[in-house]
Amino acid sequence: MSTVDIRQELQDFINQEDDNSLQNFYKMAKAYIEQRREDKLMAEAEEDIKEGRIYSQDQIKDQIRSWTE
Repeated sequence: MSTVDIRQELQDFINQEDDNSLQNFYKMAKAYIEQRREDKLMAEAEEDIKEGRIYSQDQIKDQIRSWTE
């Protein structure tokens, strides 16, 4: 099934559903998208750690202090 077909079928589904089903579908889709975003951030953080792109607590405190000066 092509992406265009999937989009059309989803649109048809959305147009036919009652309010309760539509609310549930929306919550599920939103949770899935948020989880993907969090997974991406976690993978990026793990890569930063592997590559040594980390800061000590003192370095972070110094950075924060410099913002207010």
